[in-house]
Amino acid sequence: MQYNFLQQLFNLIFLALIMMLSFTAQAQEGTPEEAHLPSTTSLLLRVVIDINSKSLSSETIESLVRIDRESAIDEHSNLRISFSKSMQKLDILSAYTLTPKGKKIPVALNSIKIQDHAVSAHNAEFSDSKVKVVIYPEVNIGSAVYIKYRKTNLKSPLPGHDFHDYNFHPSSIIKDAKISITHSNKIKLYLDTPQLVGGSVKAPKGKVRYEYSYQQLKNLELEPGTVDYEDFAAGYFVSTIKDPMELGRIYQHHATPRMTITPEIQNLAKKITLGLTNRHDKINALFTWVSLNIRYVSDVVERGGLIPHSAAQILAVRYGDCKDHSTIMSTLLNAVGIDNTPALINLGNSYQIRSVGTVAPFNHVITYIPSEDIYIDSTSRVNRPGLLPSELLGKPVIWTKLAKLGTTPTPKASDSLIKSSVVLVVDPNGEVSGEATDAYWGRAEWNMRDWAASSRNYSVARNVRTILSDQGDIGSGEYTFDDPYKVSPGFEFKSKYTLQPNTNFPGPGGWRIPIGLASAEMVAFAENNLLVNRTQAWKCLAATYQNHYTIQFPHNVKLTHIPQNVAFNGDAFQYQATYAQIGNTVTVSRTLIRDYQKAICAPSDWGERKVIDLVVKRDLRSQIIYE
Repeated sequence: MQYNFLQQLFNLIFLALIMMLSFTAQAQEGTPEEAHLPSTTSLLLRVVIDINSKSLSSETIESLVRIDRESAIDEHSNLRISFSKSMQKLDILSAYTLTPKGKKIPVALNSIKIQDHAVSAHNAEFSDSKVKVVIYPEVNIGSAVYIKYRKTNLKSPLPGHDFHDYNFHPSSIIKDAKISITHSNKIKLYLDTPQLVGGSVKAPKGKVRYEYSYQQLKNLELEPGTVDYEDFAAGYFVSTIKDPMELGRIYQHHATPRMTITPEIQNLAKKITLGLTNRHDKINALFTWVSLNIRYVSDVVERGGLIPHSAAQILAVRYGDCKDHSTIMSTLLNAVGIDNTPALINLGNSYQIRSVGTVAPFNHVITYIPSEDIYIDSTSRVNRPGLLPSELLGKPVIWTKLAKLGTTPTPKASDSLIKSSVVLVVDPNGEVSGEATDAYWGRAEWNMRDWAASSRNYSVARNVRTILSDQGDIGSGEYTFDDPYKVSPGFEFKSKYTLQPNTNFPGPGGWRIPIGLASAEMVAFAENNLLVNRTQAWKCLAATYQNHYTIQFPHNVKLTHIPQNVAFNGDAFQYQATYAQIGNTVTVSRTLIRDYQKAICAPSDWGERKVIDLVVKRDLRSQIIYE
């Protein structure tokens, strides 16, 4: 999927600081990384925001960042500051390198370059974003890079409104940060300033001013799989919009006139749903048409980052971003009498919304149909109505037409099922012939459809080599799968493969079940080297995995031992494995259920995750002994 709501056109505040401060990457669930040692220190940060009576603002950023490690030299020798050519003015007021001995070396005028935004050049996006690149001289360990610039908004992304938001990254060291926010007393401003110190101060006549300070002298390493740091880090959210509900009303105010049902749209909706009387069937038909016929292309020139294009225009060009997909989807649904509303949501790891009406963390738009109580997202061509990826589950949303807050469904194990049925035949030399049928439902089906659609870019032979290599197997094979663009529930992947021996035949020896081209999700679950403890909230995942194997061993070997059955029943996890032998045929059934029944887990939930990890690892290591 591709999404863009505001990100590229409006890099809201502090892109310079973001580029300068060290970040900790988030890895897969529970995999420990090396302790994060900051490569830079923010010695000074000054932010001055001034909002006039027309809700147009300027922001002046002054920053001094010291280079503490060699790894930071290349990254911080160049500072990239993004701005909208049509909506903003960017002035570099001062820039220099401060050497360890205190010498200032100014940045030459010819070392400040203007470039097109990289996203515009390489992705499916139209944008008037530009980037000013400041190239610093003589940057070494112990040097500090200084920048002072002013970004002035010539137009607002939402007419008549202004908003700013920023979170200090927990992994950064921040010695001295001060924020000043001034606005005309003719407008109302709403603030949310978690962990900042300060408040209202005396201001010039006709103005209102707030001043805050912040220090972060100890950095915090983000744990893998944790929620977005924006959900708990210090920062500020400032807006002329009172709250998220008001943001929804404003979005709908701009979206409604763009949902006009023209004769062409009415005729198209009638044609797509011709002969269909069931509401669910109509939704499926309209969804399929939009997802297959409206390409995802982002057009964020001027206010396109926040305001959708008209349904008529989207239909004419046959492309659009998430806002445009939601707009054409809503308009077609309205044309056949199915009530719906756009839903603003975060696509990512953020699960919290602020009390004030800032755009963050909302970076995506989907559609909600109250009568069916389902969400639809047509930006993915392999999706279907009511099916959302895990990144969108358990999230707060703004139903813009209703000006209310809602929540997407909580992830459940029953909503994501992978059922694998495998027959393995071991020949007298130990070579394995396999035949597998993997059936996917729910979120698992979405992931597999996405893989299947992209896999068509390469040959089957190449994909087989990649899959087997990833599993540590050597062999060959072939596969077939269902049409990834068919919206009916369920998706099947069938494979046949031959694997080279992984033990010596005849024995004695110990034989572990190979993966081959069959589903590897259960194995992947137990591959992580988990953290010992957690201190931060983390994303819960929910799924059901079922694997059934029938294994035929050759007559020239004698099976002397099969693994014992395993059973584990916890609060969030259940695991069962059964083994049976009749002659030289062994059957194995494994079922793993992970179901926290919530989207966000607390550190106290981590204990059972570690226990089940050991249980599954131990069982997957078990061997069938032969001689």
